[in-house]
Amino acid sequence: PEVKKVAVMNFITLLDKLDCTEAPEYSQLIDIYVEIDPTSLDAQLMKAKNLTAKKKYGQAISTLNTAKDIADNDSIKQAINYMIANTQFRSGSYTSAYNTAMAVSGDKKGAALEIAGKAVAANANNCGVSSFDRACNYIYAVQLLERASALGESVGSTIATYKSRYPTKDQCFQNGNPASVTLSCYGVTVQPCK
Repeated sequence: PEVKKVAVMNFITLLDKLDCTEAPEYSQLIDIYVEIDPTSLDAQLMKAKNLTAKKKYGQAISTLNTAKDIADNDSIKQAINYMIANTQFRSGSYTSAYNTAMAVSGDKKGAALEIAGKAVAANANNCGVSSFDRACNYIYAVQLLERASALGESVGSTIATYKSRYPTKDQCFQNGNPASVTLSCYGVTVQPCK
């Protein structure tokens, strides 16, 4: 099995270098590698990466959960949690992405907060009963992105974009200029009209 593993890994590496990761043989080789050594963290992560590239997000998340079970150190588990949050975000599962990202700690905390902020913004139209409530989600999204930025993440112009979607003065006036609003989806309070 060890010789076969080395041979399969050599072929995977070769296809990787030749940028042939879209080829069906690439996926087959990864599956063979996982079959030879299902307890290999590297094999599970390669499989998850390949599934994500094919937009098979559900299978990728399942594979990442398997990898997390195999991982024997917390730093690797947190990195995998970040990968899960990223995959959930890419699949459009914004609430799941937010929840997973908020649980990430360690080195990937800043990157996870960026995903959480973007997930809150992407889910804004589904959170709140009025356009005012929905606009308040962007305040929380910016708060998360600012925390990500403080941890060294480059959030670019995303903060400015989200700030442009804050509740307007007219919306504040029409809603009684509330000092604070609790976001029903996240259980956090923001100050929209200060």
